[in-house]
Amino acid sequence: MEKMEGWWRLLILDTSVLVDLLRGDKDIEQRIRGCEERREPLRTTSISSFELYYGAYNSSMVEENLSLVADLLRALDVLEFDEKASKIAGSILVELRKEDREIGLRDLFIAAVALSVDETVATRDKAFEKVRGLKVEFW
Repeated sequence: MEKMEGWWRLLILDTSVLVDLLRGDKDIEQRIRGCEERREPLRTTSISSFELYYGAYNSSMVEENLSLVADLLRALDVLEFDEKASKIAGSILVELRKEDREIGLRDLFIAAVALSVDETVATRDKAFEKVRGLKVEFW
């Protein structure tokens, strides 16, 4: 995140970033430390929360991974997929289908949450590039 004209640009951490953080990716850890040092809020979405829990339940080390996910989510602000985001998601989906540029529904919902609060998605997933107007930062 960079300070721009006196304001912090807020980032929403996508599932791809959070999974790599849990796997010990040093680049992601360094970026997160930088955010913490600058006291920048660390955020994610309820959709990423679902994806992390799904992955934990689907793993061979369920209890250990559930604990890791719970600890991680306690350290983050979790933004909800609310009515405003659902309206934005509906509009985006129609636009993407008309242009034959569809993305997965969970990515669509994450993008809609980010657009609803005018924040940037930090991700490693190129699908987010398809969403017009979405600010994306590739980690």
